[in-house]
Amino acid sequence: MTQNVLVHDATGETGGDIVDGLIEDGSFTVAALVGPQLLQKPSTMALRSQNVQIVAEDLISQSVEAIADLLVGFDIVISAVAATAQLDQLKLVDAAAKAGAKWFVPCGFTSVSLPGGEVTVIRAEKETVHHKI
Repeated sequence: MTQNVLVHDATGETGGDIVDGLIEDGSFTVAALVGPQLLQKPSTMALRSQNVQIVAEDLISQSVEAIADLLVGFDIVISAVAATAQLDQLKLVDAAAKAGAKWFVPCGFTSVSLPGGEVTVIRAEKETVHHKI
């Protein structure tokens, strides 16, 4: 059974690797959620050449309901945002749940660290996303 997967930030290095792995596996239909400003970028064009469906939307400016409408029909939503964009996932979590996605895989980008310092801020933001899920 083929599952429909949407990868957020699929044009980045991590997102691209995730897309490549999903395609190589062959069990998934893959789509990429990209910002409208990225539609003509070489990384987006490369995704198109791999038969990845491109879903263009600016998540920051959209409501959870509007994002949920985009996510209807996707079984899995994977987020590959940058370490500094952890909280950008919060609306995506709510929208995935509202759209009926079975799985939401958040970006887990950060290392285990002791309290204090910049890395701790990123860890705290990651934990905020995990609590939301």
